[in-house]
Amino acid sequence: MKNKVSTIARFVFFMGIGIFFIWLFMRNLTHSQKTEIMISFRHANYAWIVMAALLGILSHFLRSLRWKMLMEPMGYSPRNSNVFFAVMI
Repeated sequence: MKNKVSTIARFVFFMGIGIFFIWLFMRNLTHSQKTEIMISFRHANYAWIVMAALLGILSHFLRSLRWKMLMEPMGYSPRNSNVFFAVMI
């Protein structure tokens, strides 16, 4: 129970920091600047963002396979998922 409360508290804390920085950035913008930002988000080509994210994940997966190959001669045989998540961190 204590671990769950700690996890929730950390999540709320870091979410609060993120919201604070967004507020800090947005507080000095004029209405026309906010409208321009929203129009830019509507007209953005999100296919490039998805493609970049997929390529980033692929590069991390290949890096995790390389780490696994480097650990096997030392007698360790971790699962691919464990090595992948370690590289992602």
